[in-house]
Amino acid sequence: MKVTHFTIIISFIFLSFLSQAQTAIDISMKQAGNNRAELEKVLAYYTKTGDKQKLLAAQMLITNMNGLFFFDGPIMKKYDPFFSFLDSLNKNNIEKKSRTSLKVTKPIEDKFDDVTKNITQNDYNTTIEKPDASFLKADILIKHIDLAFAAWKNNPWSKSYSFNDFCEYILPYKVFNEKPEAWMEYFTAKYSNTLPVFSQCNDPIKVADSLNKEVETWFKFGTLFYKYPFDMGLSRLLESHIGNCTHMVTTTIYAFRSAG
Repeated sequence: MKVTHFTIIISFIFLSFLSQAQTAIDISMKQAGNNRAELEKVLAYYTKTGDKQKLLAAQMLITNMNGLFFFDGPIMKKYDPFFSFLDSLNKNNIEKKSRTSLKVTKPIEDKFDDVTKNITQNDYNTTIEKPDASFLKADILIKHIDLAFAAWKNNPWSKSYSFNDFCEYILPYKVFNEKPEAWMEYFTAKYSNTLPVFSQCNDPIKVADSLNKEVETWFKFGTLFYKYPFDMGLSRLLESHIGNCTHMVTTTIYAFRSAG
């Protein structure tokens, strides 16, 4: 075979791409620190299974962890009593917001004020940006990837999506700077009896509209939560059932991604 100048250029570009991708993974691995072995387990698992698409998806997730973080520190625990209070209201079906406005009820306002009066500037100063790579465990990532692929390939409205669209819109494990948790598993189970109703549906808009309406039945908007300075992951969302626009978006996107 004659090796042309064009072939040499294409080969150089391809090798450069692989080199850059490996460099990006290396950066995430360095950010992982003592958690590096967990990320390596994910890559080893999909290498062993021989599923090239899932291996590529795992590589993309780990590569894109570079720079991703969530806030951590003593201040997070100081908010625990407030979210425990909200959780108790949910479990007892007690209304959390006014029926005539976007404000929460006075007991919630009072509890928020009671909790935040004990939060000092030093609490904020000691808050750290914890890299996702240093926190995420192999079992959570593997379960997330497997369920994301199932959501993509097993539903009539999503199985025609390209791999690139899948990686862009379904695969990501977080939305903002929330603490990464196993939300894919939670919402997949939550809608296991709902999605079969759409087994003959090829329109993702109809599915999304139905899920959006379902989320709105239990997750509400309250202006007080603009005072809460952090994004919410799954645990906080399920404790609160109420939040600001960002928290509502996070909940809805979790639901959407779990359904492909």
